[in-house]
Amino acid sequence: MSLTAVDLLEQLRAALDELEPLLVGRIVDIEMSRVRVLADPALFRREFALLIASAVADAEPTDSITVRVARTGTAARIEVLNERGGARLDGVTRSMTVPLAPGTSSAADT
Repeated sequence: MSLTAVDLLEQLRAALDELEPLLVGRIVDIEMSRVRVLADPALFRREFALLIASAVADAEPTDSITVRVARTGTAARIEVLNERGGARLDGVTRSMTVPLAPGTSSAADT
């Protein structure tokens, strides 16, 4: 596994592009500020795809999917949530945490 500094937003968008057939007709919101993380790009996209696929499997066809990223200390926490009518559905949050790239502020988002 080769970790490299990558733009998290670019990686998330690339993963969503690969999942386009699964997401047809769905709203996917990304809530985050730009941040660089240490990740193996291929492994990251595969793990993120699993989070999205799991969220879609548990959702109704009209539910939206929200991807929320927050910096927490020396890492970025990525949460994938199902939402129905703008309200988060209980018990359907999936998450993963990746380390921030060197030189990235470790201040938590407010």
